[in-house]
Amino acid sequence: MIQFIVNLLQWQEVPTPDREPPEIPTTIEGKDVFGQALLSYHASLNGQEAVWVKKLVPLLLKAGCNSKPPSDWKHLLSNGKWHHSSLMLQQLAHEWWGILQGAVTAHANGTTISLSHANLPMARAIIWLQLHLHHVSVVPDVLDCMQQCMHKWPEVDKVQVELARSAAAMLVIQPWFISWKEEILYHYPSLMLGGCGRVFKQTWQELAA
Repeated sequence: MIQFIVNLLQWQEVPTPDREPPEIPTTIEGKDVFGQALLSYHASLNGQEAVWVKKLVPLLLKAGCNSKPPSDWKHLLSNGKWHHSSLMLQQLAHEWWGILQGAVTAHANGTTISLSHANLPMARAIIWLQLHLHHVSVVPDVLDCMQQCMHKWPEVDKVQVELARSAAAMLVIQPWFISWKEEILYHYPSLMLGGCGRVFKQTWQELAA
């Protein structure tokens, strides 16, 4: 019996092979409100804007495959023409953000498939890009978007919950985030639920330690 337990413990200690990393999407799927709106917008572009979209979308999709936001946006947007002051980058980010907000609102109003899991990476990246470009000025809009994702709790779509949690992950690494604690607690109570709430609570505990 003792030898059996020893063998079992030794078997548990054997490292298991790493799982295959998830396949990184290279295109946006037109299977939901969000994807259809993005594809329609991209189809309307021409010239340099269309070139930028073709190059930027794969980068954002790759970044959004991770549940944590990129730590080095300068590396992600490594092309010198894509610096923060670029009007074209600002315009694309603005349009993408409006499309995502529309999809989240559509879900809150009852649309069945406003954002599918296939397009979650792009949705994540859009929120992260907005916060990266505009910092604190866009926080009220981001919090409103997150609240719409969570407002049907506990009957909330898993993709919407993950989108809110991903937004929280970007918010908590901002140097000014702690100043929004009372605002979130009193005016956005639904954001304290589920995985989104865990991200906020853990961060506040760490900052208070």
